[in-house]
Amino acid sequence: MITYAIVGTGRMATHHAGKLSQLEDAQLIGVCGTSIDKAAVFTDKFGGTPFADLEVMLEQLKPDAVYLTTPARGRAAQVRAIASRGIHLYIEKPIEASVEEAMEIVDLVKQAGVVATVGYHWRSMDFVKKAAELVSEKPVSMAVGRFYWTLPQVEWIRERHLGGGQMFDQTAHMIDLAIHFLGDVDHLFASYTQVATKGEMNNWDAYSITSTFKSGAVGNFYSTYALFPKSGEEPFLDLIQKNRLLRITNGRLTIKTPDGEEVFISQDEGMGAALDFHKAVLEKAPELCPCPLQDAIRSHKFTLAASSSALSGQVVKLDDFNHFGLDQLRSVE
Repeated sequence: MITYAIVGTGRMATHHAGKLSQLEDAQLIGVCGTSIDKAAVFTDKFGGTPFADLEVMLEQLKPDAVYLTTPARGRAAQVRAIASRGIHLYIEKPIEASVEEAMEIVDLVKQAGVVATVGYHWRSMDFVKKAAELVSEKPVSMAVGRFYWTLPQVEWIRERHLGGGQMFDQTAHMIDLAIHFLGDVDHLFASYTQVATKGEMNNWDAYSITSTFKSGAVGNFYSTYALFPKSGEEPFLDLIQKNRLLRITNGRLTIKTPDGEEVFISQDEGMGAALDFHKAVLEKAPELCPCPLQDAIRSHKFTLAASSSALSGQVVKLDDFNHFGLDQLRSVE
């Protein structure tokens, strides 16, 4: 039996608690919220003991693993408290609010030697291994990722210095999957605008990135907050090879060639990330983590580098990009 605690009581905490309730050999024993009342409402539904103090919860319950679902800013201290006790970690993406603090978290986890993964959950869809096999067969010339969305439903995400923008928030899943398949990015250039939602939020409503991978592939990623709920335009990642298109959506892999179309539907019912992390903790095998921190930091740096490029109007080399954070977006018009 693996005992779990959750830090946070919002939508992602609710999502993960629901997944944990479906796992065998897993028990939610504690939840830490910003108030004991919020935590109690959560535990009334999902079980466990409510807390309003992380250190107290960790000392009293000593869980095997923790889901960290708080907003990204200020996570380093939380990770230190958890990892230093030998407790395994599922860190909801994004890792932190800056490159520097994210690197601090990577170091903390490495020093602690705990199992740790980041919530880029698209990697855990069961057909991703099939896609990786196809990618390895011949070069990918282009990756294209798209995420169309409406005004963020969580109020604080509408503030760009808190939510980071659509690339940092959601399109990050497509970016991470592209990096998973194609490896490191050499450089990128990004542009943003806000012409459709002025006066409704302090955030960009459209964003576009052009990038070049060290493999030679080019990558284009674009997103918007200007549409409406249930537009029917699902997010996707396209990978283009000679005479073959791989399209990955949330739950489906489509392969198109001159011979026709083949479709693979994910069979894990959205449980992939939870199952992978649970197995890694159960077997004390970090290599089973779907998205280890040393991989996730590449995706994290990419999304922050995009904001840096959009602000400066300059191409950003990823190998040289080590200093940037969301605080630099506070005064953006």
